[in-house]
Amino acid sequence: MILIPYMILVWIIMAVGDRLRGVKIEDEDHLQPSRMISALIPYLALIVVSVITPIDRGILFWLGLSLAAISLVIYILAISAFVAAKRGVTKIGIYRVSRNPMYMALFLFLIGFVLMAWQAGSVTGLITAGVALWIAGTIHWSSVLTEERFFKSKYGDEYLSYKKRVARYIGKKPGI
Repeated sequence: MILIPYMILVWIIMAVGDRLRGVKIEDEDHLQPSRMISALIPYLALIVVSVITPIDRGILFWLGLSLAAISLVIYILAISAFVAAKRGVTKIGIYRVSRNPMYMALFLFLIGFVLMAWQAGSVTGLITAGVALWIAGTIHWSSVLTEERFFKSKYGDEYLSYKKRVARYIGKKPGI
């Protein structure tokens, strides 16, 4: 049951960020029912998998737990930069190396979670990996790509210039 405390921590970090920023961090686009449902189904599957997966404290478990902890640090850095930026395109802090550090943190957590599940058994690991890929794909196609269109329409050239300099997920774009 590592998933539930992680999700609660992420929710608390987001709520604190909203309060400090004075504006909700998530845009209105996140509230569309189709996006919420398409994201909710794989998360519910991950919760079911997490409930039936026994905890086996071997090397993969500890490696996965370490990745989960690192992902929380990345998430905190992302929210901190978001709060500091106040409004507009966030281009400071961790957003200088990733346009989507919150999603990167989630992907890193998913990798860690798969490792923890794999420690319990290869069948559990494979099922968890499948659900994690489902979540990652859902996020990429229903959130990241949609947000990019939203930011392009809202911020125009400022966002396009930022998009040219910083990779979608991690690193600076080559030649810049």
